[in-house]
Amino acid sequence: MSWPLVLVVAGAALAVVCAVAMLRLPDPCDRVHVVTPVTSLAAPLLLVGLALHDGTVHGVAKYLLAALVLAVTGPAVGSATVRAARTRARRAAGPHSGSEQPQGDSLP
Repeated sequence: MSWPLVLVVAGAALAVVCAVAMLRLPDPCDRVHVVTPVTSLAAPLLLVGLALHDGTVHGVAKYLLAALVLAVTGPAVGSATVRAARTRARRAAGPHSGSEQPQGDSLP
């Protein structure tokens, strides 16, 4: 078994495991935590495997750049998504009364 195939199979297996776990979780915030490994680990594994398999310089550069962008931005996008979901849930709950008013931009 060659290294590119091992990386592609590992990335695909991790993505399938995360997809099944995401279907089992009820809360959108919990689902984001399960999807983050796909963007930070599974997709880069797939892309590095494809880059090793591709023989052209242009193809390798394209795959590695995409892997780098996903690995760097994936966790930040997940965090921003959870923050937006919690803010939306707080606004939908209505105004806070008395001392329950949140201070600043902190999460509960």
